[in-house]
Amino acid sequence: MDKILVLYSSRDGQTRKIVDVMLEEISGCEVVMQDLHTLPMCNLSKYAKVLIGASIRYGNFHQIGRASCRER
Repeated sequence: MDKILVLYSSRDGQTRKIVDVMLEEISGCEVVMQDLHTLPMCNLSKYAKVLIGASIRYGNFHQIGRASCRER
């Protein structure tokens, strides 16, 4: 079974709700969710796919989302 890592950054909870709806369409995979605000450090090679969801305000991603992606 493939593993999917879902990293998300949500200020008001809307991004998390959108990710939850998207995951309802995925079957046959083990899904691991992680809030980027907890600053997870994980080995991405353990996952078949990585999904990143982040809010955009005034045309910009939240700083934590940008920083987390650059570090990986």
